[in-house]
Amino acid sequence: YEGLVIERGAAALFSCRGFGVHVNGFVRGETPHDLKLWVGTRSPEKGVCPGMLDHIVAGGIPASHPLPSENVVKECEEEAGIPEDLASRAESVGHVSYNGMDSWAWEGRSDHSPGEGEGYKRDVLFCYDLELPPDFVPTPVDNEVSSFQLMPIQEVIDSFQGGRRLDKTYKANDYLVLADFLVRRGYLRPEDDLYYEIVLNLRT
Repeated sequence: YEGLVIERGAAALFSCRGFGVHVNGFVRGETPHDLKLWVGTRSPEKGVCPGMLDHIVAGGIPASHPLPSENVVKECEEEAGIPEDLASRAESVGHVSYNGMDSWAWEGRSDHSPGEGEGYKRDVLFCYDLELPPDFVPTPVDNEVSSFQLMPIQEVIDSFQGGRRLDKTYKANDYLVLADFLVRRGYLRPEDDLYYEIVLNLRT
């Protein structure tokens, strides 16, 4: 990679566009519409959004691995112990994007004070679906995730309604990727409340 390289965590301070990959790791149930998602709980030691729910695999795209699909394979092994032959089956399904002010508070930090760490966040997240075998169990590898749980799709849908029935909530940008997944898989339909607002805001 040639060009100006800056630390990803500082991108918002320069209003630079950031890029990342998010993987929806799912397991099929007894019927095609009965899915479960593998969900990670972020380590309490993480500087950003400690202890919150997250995708099985998610991360920014570094200059050293600029190709999204290659980065997915790397992150799968590093974060969840998913072997390359399985991770390479991840299907690219599009992207979501968002703009907004970035601050310590928005990122889930507890040490925020007004006027500190603010910038303009312009992120594009490349979305991948990865169907996992029923007998596969992800394992935390790099200590960024403390544990994984297999969550019924209805609980994921409930999380859009104020976190009902959930002890924890997802990291903010995960909701865009999850909403895209639910729309594509037919769990959110045009007849549902707020459907139009949701799909309108998946990409900026």
